[in-house]
Amino acid sequence: SSDTLKTGAKIEAYADAAWSDTENGTRLEFYTKDADNSFSKVLTLDSDKRATFAGDVYTGEYIIATDTTTSSTTQGGSLNLTCDDGAAMGDDHRLGVVTFRGAEDGSSTLRTAAKIESFADAAWSGTENGGRLVFSTNDADNSVSTVLTLDSDKLATFAGAVTVTGALTGTL
Repeated sequence: SSDTLKTGAKIEAYADAAWSDTENGTRLEFYTKDADNSFSKVLTLDSDKRATFAGDVYTGEYIIATDTTTSSTTQGGSLNLTCDDGAAMGDDHRLGVVTFRGAEDGSSTLRTAAKIESFADAAWSGTENGGRLVFSTNDADNSVSTVLTLDSDKLATFAGAVTVTGALTGTL
């Protein structure tokens, strides 16, 4: 009947470990119902202050990262893209990417305009953590290509011509 109560979402609380006088960490798990009337976990908040989302995170127009400590040369908002599968990074493995996308039509067909990627510049170890940044742009019909690479040897490699509008100084 129309007055029957239905459960559309739920929140469950769990102990992270056996509780004692020194350990009482918990986690919260948030669930919603799918179209097939089954629950799916969508968010976990744990005692290590981590939020783990089961899918994409939609924030509206932008993401804000605010640091409220006194400003200095070491403070400020921070965005960390982390790759950690429990093993050392391999040579040429990607650590993260920031992609700039937009719709090319009224059907929300998204295309990449540009991206910035970070790669391991060697196999990583306790003494080797070389990295490089790769900047790519789109100059055709969904054709993204590398335009600039900054590597761990402090080299800048441009894929095309370089235009300088001011004076060049230093050793060429």
